[in-house]
Amino acid sequence: MAFRFRRAVLRGSRLPLLELCAVAATVCIVSMAWPAQAQDYPVVTTVAGSGAFGIPGGTLQSSPFMQPFGPTTDGHGKIYVSDFAAQRIVEIDPQNNTVRSVAGSGDIDSSGTRVGGGFADGPALSAKFSSPAGLAFDGDALLVADSVNHCIRKFEHGVVSTFAGPCGGSASATSRFITPLGIAVTPDGDVYVADGFAGLRKIDPAGTVTSVTIPTGAAYSVAYNAESRTLFVATAWGIYAVRNDAPYGNGFHGAGFPTGAATQLSFGYSVGYPIGLVALDPIDIIYSDVLTGALRYLETYSGIGTVLSGQGDGGDFAQAGASTGPLSSDSFVGPLGMALAPDRSIIVADGMGRVVRRIAPWTDQRLYVPVDTPIPPWHSGAYRVAYIGNSTVWITTWYASIENRLQQLLDTPEFRASHGAPEVLPFGIVGTEGFPAAADYALFLIQNHLADAIVFQQSSFSLFKPSTVAGTCGGLDFGDLWNASKASTMRLGAAAAKGGIPLIGVAAPAAMDVSPGEGVSGYLSPQWMLPCFAEMPQEQRTFHPMLLRLYHDAGMASVDLWPAFSAQEHSVGAKQLFGSFDAHFTERGRGVAADAIFPVLSKAIVARQKR
Repeated sequence: MAFRFRRAVLRGSRLPLLELCAVAATVCIVSMAWPAQAQDYPVVTTVAGSGAFGIPGGTLQSSPFMQPFGPTTDGHGKIYVSDFAAQRIVEIDPQNNTVRSVAGSGDIDSSGTRVGGGFADGPALSAKFSSPAGLAFDGDALLVADSVNHCIRKFEHGVVSTFAGPCGGSASATSRFITPLGIAVTPDGDVYVADGFAGLRKIDPAGTVTSVTIPTGAAYSVAYNAESRTLFVATAWGIYAVRNDAPYGNGFHGAGFPTGAATQLSFGYSVGYPIGLVALDPIDIIYSDVLTGALRYLETYSGIGTVLSGQGDGGDFAQAGASTGPLSSDSFVGPLGMALAPDRSIIVADGMGRVVRRIAPWTDQRLYVPVDTPIPPWHSGAYRVAYIGNSTVWITTWYASIENRLQQLLDTPEFRASHGAPEVLPFGIVGTEGFPAAADYALFLIQNHLADAIVFQQSSFSLFKPSTVAGTCGGLDFGDLWNASKASTMRLGAAAAKGGIPLIGVAAPAAMDVSPGEGVSGYLSPQWMLPCFAEMPQEQRTFHPMLLRLYHDAGMASVDLWPAFSAQEHSVGAKQLFGSFDAHFTERGRGVAADAIFPVLSKAIVARQKR
């Protein structure tokens, strides 16, 4: 199999990427060398909210919230946010240290959990809303997606009026909106509304309401990028791009996505329940998944996604809103709406944490820009550990990665004295022939003296073959793909033994192997994976010992993650090990993997030193 190499760089962050493309079949590899300090990641601070429950009002530090939902900015330093449960529109003024309700009224009802909703236009402080959600400015007017009133409201000059309706009552077949949740305004004055039941609606400057076709009837949030004139729409079944209300075509990598008025960007995975969405630029988006309390990044050109904050089991109620520091797993509890401020900071309404938070200006604007250099350089004098495998080796940020954890465990005074500073670099190789390509790439590193040790990770998904028949499962390829994988792995083992390179084989489980109850199956897109739920577990159980036997035959020291994951799954207070929208590990899962790999890797390195 012949390969060609090219490198790419993450703009503004010094993170090199390496793409490997096979002639016979497309295989892509992503490799990264990282800044050493966590301060390189955006800092999260609390803008407003004490975390207490109540009707908003007071200082930035003392104001309670009930359920802040949809934020926006006025371009002059003020932040506006809807409170979904308090039935209020709230103004946050950082310059004057004030939080005040500027529209909406009502008292906490007998349940003690919310203000009763209603409908009334008129003076802002006597007007009534029913679960106000997304906000957006249209000139000086603030538009409100009034979700349970089934309409769009307008707040301007101290008065609330109906912008597009009808409002109030029950939604009917003739309603133009059913559950409007997200809202975006273009420079041309068009207003786009994401409706949880009616899909995507458009209100033109003349007030005419029309539908924009997307492949699903449920839309939760929208974000508009003026540079590319692209509207990003988050739904339960994918994130879509719409341009000029017309088919976007196949402008992004990945053929076979739904056509029509949108192109799907989520690459076959369900995205959970995306309520908030911001477009950083024509390519990069960030969205919040209310199911898990996670913030997720998606580079729409390549389909590479990253969990920025949150774990599969959600955030930490005790810490949310209380800590200031780099974006981390507990930066948020239940992020709902988001807004991109003029300075490129991101305002996040943490509905469950009852705070409004700010992520410092985002600088990582593009994921990769190709350049013609061969491979990313290692730092001079480093002990180079290459972590190679399928996409599970890298679906995260650096500070929450398997590689960073391994690097921290290895980095002792004794190790530095014997070997130099350890540097663990991830190489995630995916594609139709990802398994043999990963082994061939590891062989390339050994033959060219580019790594001092190799961790080689595979799972049952390495042999997954997509079905060519709708509604059926392709299953695992125990034929040509498995034979090619065995041959490449045996060549890798022979080269490592000859060169004295420590080589660790990691057998990773998939979610349905050890954790069928974690909920991952409920969030996967039916057209991608649901038909496989009945068939694949048995095939995976067949493959797992075959993989361990192959590692043994190739002379590798092996790590079986299955027992470690099973033990965690059945422990008291267990946290979720797999991501909510795919088969990738949560931060907890990555920690379990690193802790299991470290002693085997360390022993292999020491054994090599004694030879």
